[in-house]
Amino acid sequence: MKFKILFIVLYFFASNLFAQHTTVIVENDTILVSELPTFTYTSKMTPEQRAAYHLLINRVKFVLPYAKIAAFHLQQVEQKLQSITSKKERKKFVKKYSKELKESFQKQLKNFSIEEGKIMVKLVSRETGSTVYGIMSEYYGSAEKFFYNSFSSLYGYDLDETYDPVENFQIEKIIKDYKLE
Repeated sequence: MKFKILFIVLYFFASNLFAQHTTVIVENDTILVSELPTFTYTSKMTPEQRAAYHLLINRVKFVLPYAKIAAFHLQQVEQKLQSITSKKERKKFVKKYSKELKESFQKQLKNFSIEEGKIMVKLVSRETGSTVYGIMSEYYGSAEKFFYNSFSSLYGYDLDETYDPVENFQIEKIIKDYKLE
């Protein structure tokens, strides 16, 4: 009996420590509503699975800022292209902007591992709402698209891969758990 009382007291103490509280008033009665933080039960993971999951966490934390930067630059390009009417000027602007981005980020992106690159393709799709191949279709010619798609397939990339939060639930969970949004 003493153990049950101790457990109940400790439970309420712990819930007060970690919970976020809000109060709701219903018909002159105040109700305390607590939201406990979510946690992942990982004891059923083998050591290899746990190591792979922690490696995925590190990769997502490393790659997501680059995907957000890519989405930001894509948005800037789209806004600028709306004001340019001439097809020749649009092409010139895209070529110039692409060159500047390559100079700025090529060194960092070359140091990505193959797995980090695959995660980058997924996260760019998540952040922009379209695939990398679809983005290339808007701004590059068919020869460049073919070259990049062929070259990426040698390393196991699929530039036409879309981000599906259900299929990529681990990545989505990492982003939510570590508040990377």
